[in-house]
Amino acid sequence: MDERYFQPVLLQNEVSDLTILRQGTDIRTITLVKADHIGDFFLAYDAFTSIRNAYPSAHITLICGPWNEALARESHLFDDIVTVNFFQQQSQPAANGLSGTDASKVGKLTSDVAIDLRVDPDTRVILDLIQTDIRIGYESDRNRLPLTISLTRPNLGAAGNIAVHQSLMILQLATAFIELCKAGKAELPFKAPAAGIDLSFAQSKILVVMNTSSGRDIKNWPLERFCELARWLVKEMDCCVVLVGGKDQSGDAEAVMAACGEDSRIRSFVGTISLLQSLTVLEAADIFIGNDTGLTHYAAQKHIKTVAIFSGIDPIEVWMPRGPATSIIKVPVPCSPCRIGALSQCPNDHACIRLITYSFVRHVVRDALLGCIPKARPAIQ
Repeated sequence: MDERYFQPVLLQNEVSDLTILRQGTDIRTITLVKADHIGDFFLAYDAFTSIRNAYPSAHITLICGPWNEALARESHLFDDIVTVNFFQQQSQPAANGLSGTDASKVGKLTSDVAIDLRVDPDTRVILDLIQTDIRIGYESDRNRLPLTISLTRPNLGAAGNIAVHQSLMILQLATAFIELCKAGKAELPFKAPAAGIDLSFAQSKILVVMNTSSGRDIKNWPLERFCELARWLVKEMDCCVVLVGGKDQSGDAEAVMAACGEDSRIRSFVGTISLLQSLTVLEAADIFIGNDTGLTHYAAQKHIKTVAIFSGIDPIEVWMPRGPATSIIKVPVPCSPCRIGALSQCPNDHACIRLITYSFVRHVVRDALLGCIPKARPAIQ
């Protein structure tokens, strides 16, 4: 693997907090992608109808091949139809991909939700071009932006696997979208007594809460880089930093505190307060920084500005923190997702984390600091 070609990337404001999906009545525009052949159009008809019946007032746009335009219009299920020549009309030749003209047409579409109803992975690239926060489809390695809902395609060649009809797989995708919208959004209720937690030292200053460990080495950004980041926040950016975590992170906390020297702008609650009390500290934060861990998910869901540093062991579509103020940093290495359990098993020297440089993370955190207004934090008795 030539590491020169794999640099950290930032997923920011492209990751929906699922608010629209959890409040289905707010879905006003839906774009459906079915750019394949005539038979595929008929196989998707149940899915088309289910989505129209679930959202009778929504403005639904269909992206399809020109050979299906008349069928789409006659169905009276769609408000707009955009034709693209991703494939040739006959199914035998390979896909063309989108021409510059077709890509421009798709790139002008704005939608609350975009769904690719093709089971095969090739057309998922079309979702990247649509201006939307919510992308839904079967898993694929062709799309650059992560899918909000990503279903696993069945391995029909596997021994003992029961074949699923194409029309049912397409309908399953539509049903997953519709059912999630009906589920509603639950608010996190957790609140702990704040006794013994005094954050008044951060009054009128930006408070950054940091958790340096996920409990698994293979998911952790190097401790020395956390040390460097904390020192920069305190010494150069005049922020206050609070460290949280369990007793097993005490050594990390000591290293970070030592890196910052005798400075009143950094405190550690690592191993000294409960998990619920840590959530109370988190809610007082202006910015949270952490690995792929529970506190990162909590901060994101509570709409706290969150910088999440992600390894490559798991699919980001499945495990990314969800929140409107969340920035996710990862390196798209070809060995990801590896699902390796221990760092000692990694054959690539932990490239997915090692290539996330201190300078890149500092740049992302600096952007998060811009326009940040400190919360009021009186002394807590």
